[in-house]
Amino acid sequence: MIPHLLTEKSISVSKYKLSSEYFKDFAFLFYGFELKTRYDEERCKIDDSLNPVKFVHLVKSSNGMVFKYFYGVLLKGNNTYKEIAKKLAYASHKDQYALSFENYKHMMSEYEIKTDNSYGKYSIGLYPFDDMSDMCDESFDDWTKFFANHTIPVFQRVGGITPYIICDTANLIKQI
Repeated sequence: MIPHLLTEKSISVSKYKLSSEYFKDFAFLFYGFELKTRYDEERCKIDDSLNPVKFVHLVKSSNGMVFKYFYGVLLKGNNTYKEIAKKLAYASHKDQYALSFENYKHMMSEYEIKTDNSYGKYSIGLYPFDDMSDMCDESFDDWTKFFANHTIPVFQRVGGITPYIICDTANLIKQI
């Protein structure tokens, strides 16, 4: 079992690459976990066969620019992803183009993509949605590979896994 005291410990930041290493046309498709504490780092384990990555991403939130930490897999998006990612990359480029969550939700609904279960994870540069199959033709037959830390009880290893479009926010830093 993982000690609950790790929920009070900070992330080991040296283990994370910058999200900028993964951008293709200012965005990428990601499926995984947002990690907030050392507890999350210890409990989340994705099978190596899925080639998991860890990265830190700078997003604009109601608290200003903040770093968020992620662990998961990079995926190849389908044509729907490519069309939406292009729009979101543009919206993440400057403050005057940024989308409120309501505008984001409306834009996604035009493509029949749901965001009902992911609204709390939205930030400028970080665009969650509910069903990975909307943006990716690849499927995962064995979900246990996302919860592969078999040294701990099931209730500790299972967590919320979310699909995201991650967009470059570097230009927002210059505007601060």
